[in-house]
Amino acid sequence: EFVTALNNNPKVKISFFSGGGEPRNLDLLGKIKLMDGSGRSFLDISNKVLSYHHLTEVPEHLRTGERFSDRWKKDLSKLGFVEGKTMMVDDNYRFAVDEVQQRHYLWLGPTFNHYERFQDIPTGALSAEEARFVPTSMDQWLLGRNKLAVIWDVLDDSIDEHLSSGTPLGEIVQKKAKELDLSSGEANPKLFNSIDRGSMK
Repeated sequence: EFVTALNNNPKVKISFFSGGGEPRNLDLLGKIKLMDGSGRSFLDISNKVLSYHHLTEVPEHLRTGERFSDRWKKDLSKLGFVEGKTMMVDDNYRFAVDEVQQRHYLWLGPTFNHYERFQDIPTGALSAEEARFVPTSMDQWLLGRNKLAVIWDVLDDSIDEHLSSGTPLGEIVQKKAKELDLSSGEANPKLFNSIDRGSMK
């Protein structure tokens, strides 16, 4: 729904950049269809598709940690990055190659494992690493399940404001995300209102 709605705006170009291998990414994008009845896939409407071999490797002496995203970065210039007009929606802000591009990242906030029902969440003892990806409340679970509704609410309004005012898109998006406290991963009334608006759209 999110990509279909975004694709309906003729002034928007959609690209995909994943650290997965190219065969996997192309196969996956070819299987996901738009919800407009056209039969087109995400691959069909992609401006560009970038994969693992497009990642930029950080020299070892400049790495700040041991994560995959400390070693590899997504350089948005390979997508045709235009400052003030490009946004990257990602679950990992560490993929940004520098501070300029980081301002053009809309971070999804903390990521949780998928549980179809709140009752499916494990209740036994978990390691610290496992617990990072398990929602601790129904509100947190609901937020994780509906996060793309928030992203669509933020992007839809931001794109309209950018096109009408000329204000840099990243500046508008970051302001709205900060107002919602999206990066905290904690539910709040503003986020649930955003979920409602995004779902209605």
